[in-house]
Amino acid sequence: MNFANTRVEAHNTWPSKASFKAEEMFIRRLSEIKEKGLFKPISIAQNSNADYQRCVGHLLDALDQVPHRPDNAFDNFFRIIDIAASPWFSHKGIKGIVQGTSSRLFTADSTSWKQIIDSLCLAMPLRTYELLAKRLLSAALTQQGDNDPLYKRALHAFGPKFYSAFVRKYALDTSGNLCPNIAQTNRGNAASFLKLYMSGKAGTRSKPTSDPALDLTKKENLGSHNQRSEVLLSLLLFTIRNERAHGNVLSPFRTSKSTLERYESYYFIMLLSYIYALGVLSLRFQCVSSMNILNGCTENIQAQKAFFS
Repeated sequence: MNFANTRVEAHNTWPSKASFKAEEMFIRRLSEIKEKGLFKPISIAQNSNADYQRCVGHLLDALDQVPHRPDNAFDNFFRIIDIAASPWFSHKGIKGIVQGTSSRLFTADSTSWKQIIDSLCLAMPLRTYELLAKRLLSAALTQQGDNDPLYKRALHAFGPKFYSAFVRKYALDTSGNLCPNIAQTNRGNAASFLKLYMSGKAGTRSKPTSDPALDLTKKENLGSHNQRSEVLLSLLLFTIRNERAHGNVLSPFRTSKSTLERYESYYFIMLLSYIYALGVLSLRFQCVSSMNILNGCTENIQAQKAFFS
């Protein structure tokens, strides 16, 4: 299939529907599960506040995109995070939101949100970790260097010692120079390492690490719940939001690289944004308990696993 020609033809023949390979695979999978749900909303309370109702409107717009366009649903869920959390960070903008919201959630209910973060980090598909690894290494490889916004946010989330050691391990060539080809080759290993880091559990390796800062057998190198939450919100979700808002990416399901794995990754990204959106709404409007968010998160993770397994 020539995807470039097919995309143009799909435009020229609209409103006739043209399905791409990954879309057809996803539709077949949907027909197999029939009444079993792939996504289940978490109930929220009534509230006539204008901001709250704006956010509920975005919730409804997001649900209209399910099941076929989880990427578009993500856009709406992220807008809720922006709208509802803005009053707390009026002088810091959206960067302040993605870097500061996690601590507010843990202050409100550390028990539930620690479980939520543990569950999300464990459930995150390796493909999504690969996306995160690719973006983190690319940020260090850009000509702007220290001026790259993601680079700066990564230093804030991981700490400079860990992030710098991560880049050295997975993006340097034998001469000690940053190399895009090396970063591309090491992306899978970098993703696996991030998955271990994000688990919050100490590793068991017997061989010494290449850098003491990356030794995950030591408790001091493991990310706290707040750090790991910031990685999810500031480094993963905010980066995806920026790329989509600036039109820097192709439609994710209409390329030659699209597979069911890509749907799985975007469904998880959608769920992440939904959980954080409800978390912010719960703080602003007391419309849903953290425990109910935890239960709904667990239920949706299980539904996604069942669908994509």
